[in-house]
This record gives sequence, structure tokens and C-alpha cells, in this order.
Amino acid sequence: MIFLRTHIIFFFVSLVCAGLFFGASLLNSHAASSNAILTWEAENYTPPGYLGKSPATVNSSLSISAELIRDGKLVDTSQAMFTWRTDREFFSKGRGTKEISFPVKKLYGNSYLVEVEILLSGETYAGSLSIPTSQQELVIEAPYSNGAVPSLSKTTLTAVPYFFAISSLQDLEFFWNVNNEGTIPAGSDNVLSLTIGSPWTVFQRYIEVFGSVQSRLNVLESARHTIQLFVL
Repeated sequence: MIFLRTHIIFFFVSLVCAGLFFGASLLNSHAASSNAILTWEAENYTPPGYLGKSPATVNSSLSISAELIRDGKLVDTSQAMFTWRTDREFFSKGRGTKEISFPVKKLYGNSYLVEVEILLSGETYAGSLSIPTSQQELVIEAPYSNGAVPSLSKTTLTAVPYFFAISSLQDLEFFWNVNNEGTIPAGSDNVLSLTIGSPWTVFQRYIEVFGSVQSRLNVLESARHTIQLFVL
């Protein structure tokens, strides 16, 4: 009789433990199927036709948004409570505020840690994202990709800026320097016209062109680029 009771108690305890394990598995499975996804975008200048993602550069406007994914589908978070933190410091809290934005103040080589907690129907979901900061760029475009230019001709070079916190090229100041013969300020004109002569020596066949650009709105925004042309 005692032996039978022992087996019954053991069987009951086993059922309870199995039930707890099964319940925990369901909870873990439910939690694992729900994810807070963060995405970001930076608003700055890119030339027409640029299809890449703009990096976070100083003075750019940075926007981060959060979505809750459950079983592969978007969840309505209009009534959810969002708590945002940047670099582990409180940023904002509000119902349905699934997007935040702020200006980038960090220079190249740093990053922002953005975290969010979403409280919905008594459940809390968390997500985080590290956003690296980049720098502005300048690309000098030549008529030929290999830098070759014919002698006794006119060649046009274009300085193309990327990722500046500007609305138009009028907010930029361009400078040129050809073969270290002195810097030429060009205002907001990003085009340089060169008259190519006939080289007398091998050394005269190489032309080094240095271009730089500076924002009129902020001294921290600048870029430079050097190319070498070869006269045929």
C-alpha cells in the first residue's frame, strides 16, 4: 500500500513538473516569436541618383523607428508605451511614439547606442541598435574612369559632395589646387575646367588635382579628394 502511494505521489509530481515545463516552454516560445526591430536613417545631402544608405554624419538629422514583429507580422503598437534611451540615458517616453529623431553631434569614429522598451498588453519587449558615425565625403569625377585625358583638349572635373547637412550646393564652398600651384577658391561652383597642353616630358604628363569643400553652415563639415590625370 505504501509502495502504491509512493508511485502515485511520484506520478503526480512528475505531471506537475511536466506541466510547468510545458507551460514555460509555451511562454518562451511565445516570447521568442515576438521581436522589437529597430531601423534608422540619416537625412543629409546626396547627389541625384544616389541609391545607397546615408550614414550618420555630424549635424545630420537621425531618425530611429521601432516595430514589433510577432509570428512574422507587424503588431499594432499605437496603444503601446515606448521608452527610449540613447547611450543608456533616458530620451523620451510616450504612448505610440515608435519613432524618435535628434541631430548628430558626435564626430566621425563614434557611435550612438539606442535602446527601446515596448510595453503592450502587460508584456515588455526590448530592442537595441548601435549606429556608427561617419564623415562627409568628396569625389572628383573625371570624364574617363582611368584618369586619362587627351593632350590639346579641354577637360571638365566635377567635385561631388556627399552627406553634408545642407539643402543645396549654395551652402558649400569649393577649393581647387592643380599641381600644388596654389589654392583657387571657387565659391559654390563645383566644376573645374582645365585646358590641357602638349607635354614636353614624361613628368608633364601627370597632373595632380586636389579638391576640397567646406560647409558655410558649420566648420566641422568638410571633405577633400585628390586625383591624378595622365595626358595621352
